[in-house]
Amino acid sequence: MKITDLCHIILLNKDFLFYILLLDCGTFPTLDNGVYVLVNSSNTTYGAPASVQCNTGYNSSIDAITCTENGTWSTTQCLAVGECF
Repeated sequence: MKITDLCHIILLNKDFLFYILLLDCGTFPTLDNGVYVLVNSSNTTYGAPASVQCNTGYNSSIDAITCTENGTWSTTQCLAVGECF
């Protein structure tokens, strides 16, 4: 790819990229038997991670969720130890 091609791609997508960077997921969805905790306490925008902390006796299949390009948080469940995901 030539530099001019790359510049053209950036120009065509700059509004989309700007939109993505401004997406804010806001508050978390409810997590039964646990909580989500922001990794950076003031960042709820696109790509921001939040750790998953399940109550004692419960586990999650993932350690963190992220703010998605849809402006919503990815989700998980905290299931009782021994339950299948």
